[in-house]
Order: sequence, then structure tokens, then C-alpha cells
Amino acid sequence: MRTKSLIFITALLFMFFACTNNTKKTENIEEEEQEFVEIEEEEIPYEEVIGTEVSTETINGIIILSENNFSGTINSGLFLVDFYADWCKPCVAMTPVLEEFAKLHGNTLKVAKINIDNATDLSGKYNIVSIPCLVLFKDGKEIKRLIGSRDISNLSTELQEYL
Repeated sequence: MRTKSLIFITALLFMFFACTNNTKKTENIEEEEQEFVEIEEEEIPYEEVIGTEVSTETINGIIILSENNFSGTINSGLFLVDFYADWCKPCVAMTPVLEEFAKLHGNTLKVAKINIDNATDLSGKYNIVSIPCLVLFKDGKEIKRLIGSRDISNLSTELQEYL
């Protein structure tokens, strides 16, 4: 009986000291994070970020978007945005279709892509639950949504009224 009591007391003491050490480690981590945030704010003042244009990359006529440049890019004009993922086979199959579509209709609208794995906030904001998801924006507002892959003729037919 005495051995069981000693084991129990030892276990309690061990848990007490382990919890005390974790609390100190957590406090140190929070202090380090706070210092990092303060340094980050000092490096890039808010005033300098306002009004700066975020660059976009274009590959084969398709604009590559990110969460940083999305709103600033699609806010003016007509944009067909492909919400996709690299691991999605139908999304990969849509790339040549979108490249051809951009060549055919580039004077009327711009074609863009955004990877949902790198843009989770935007995927949530626009309620993207199935991919590929093509969203047509006019001056930053959604006007049409197409879900699933299509060939060039089907895509042109479905968007004919906007071309």
C-alpha cells in the first residue's frame, strides 16, 4: 500500500512541475510573437501599403491571382476567374481550354486563375465548394458561376451573352 502511495505522490509532483514548465514556455512564446509583430509593423508602415499596386503574373494569356492582388485586379472590367487546385485533375484539364478561351475572347474579357489551396479566405468568401469553379465578375461583382470542366465550345456557348 505504501508503494502505491509513493507512486501516486511522485506522479502528482511530476505533473505539477511539468505544468509549471509549460506555462513558462507558453509565456516566452507569446512574448516572442508579440515582439515579432511589433518588428513587422515597424518594417512596413500601413501608409506605405495603401495605394501600392500589387503585380500580377500572366502565363499563356491567363492572369495568376492571389489573395493579395485579387480584389485590385478584378474590380474593373469583365473577368472569368478559375478557382482551381493543382491536385484536381478536371482543373488541370481546364487549363488548355482557358488558354484558348483567353486567345479567342481576350478583347472582351480577361481570364484569371486562383489556387484555392493558397487562397482559403477567398474560397470561403465566394463559397467555393466544388472545383473547377469558373466565376464571371463584372467590375468586381459576381454575375455568373459555372461548376465543372467544359470544352471550349461549351464554355463559349454558356458565356455567349457576355462576350
